[in-house]
Amino acid sequence: MFSEPVMYEEDGAIARVTLRESAGAAGNVWESLRAAFETIEASDAVRAALISGAAGAFAFDMPSQGRGLSVQHKEVGVDAALSVLWTSRVPVVVALRGRVSGAGALLGFSGDWIVVSDEVEFIALDQVLQRAAGLNPGFVFLPALDTAPASASAAVSAVVRGGEAARLGLVTECVEGAAVQDRAEALVRRLAQGPTRALALSRQLLDESANTNFEAQCRRELEVNQVLRSSYDSKEGVQAFLEKRPPRFCGK
Repeated sequence: MFSEPVMYEEDGAIARVTLRESAGAAGNVWESLRAAFETIEASDAVRAALISGAAGAFAFDMPSQGRGLSVQHKEVGVDAALSVLWTSRVPVVVALRGRVSGAGALLGFSGDWIVVSDEVEFIALDQVLQRAAGLNPGFVFLPALDTAPASASAAVSAVVRGGEAARLGLVTECVEGAAVQDRAEALVRRLAQGPTRALALSRQLLDESANTNFEAQCRRELEVNQVLRSSYDSKEGVQAFLEKRPPRFCGK
């Protein structure tokens, strides 16, 4: 269905969104990504998603007028695709290898868990983070960088490799190059077995906290807790504890 420039497949509870190496050169990359994310939202079977690609697949710039897209088209395409991802009802894992830059980095940083190889190279992250702040103030690493030492803030304007990105808190973890896909696969399968509704609502609370005062945020957390306490997964967790067995969550 999404043969160019994005491949999409479902494997039981796992959805895989794979960027082709030349994805950035395709004018419809954001439309294809949005279609994939909307398919995930509409699937009752999917419980977690993995976004990955060949080394270098995440190295591409934002659409520009010079490439035949209007500013309005650019904003709608990027914003529409990423907004579906940011509000996804399932946890999202991203696996990154090779060079990562521009809009590819923006997409890479949109995952809930970001696994990178030690050979990954992030290019000009200062520009990416500024763009991220404009699109989604809920990016949790941005406030940390605002208060970071000058040396750390300056680092994001140069080439940042996987280990340094992990040290700065920009990614979840860094592994040896050959292991990044296996690690991401193991992680997404583990998440798919968890209380995915609770995970998605936790992300929502975290995003909202960037623009909410303390009192309002506490009220929202109480509201979400009330919703989750009456959910199937909450009751299943208690029952599994009482019966001394592993829980069988279903994301509801």
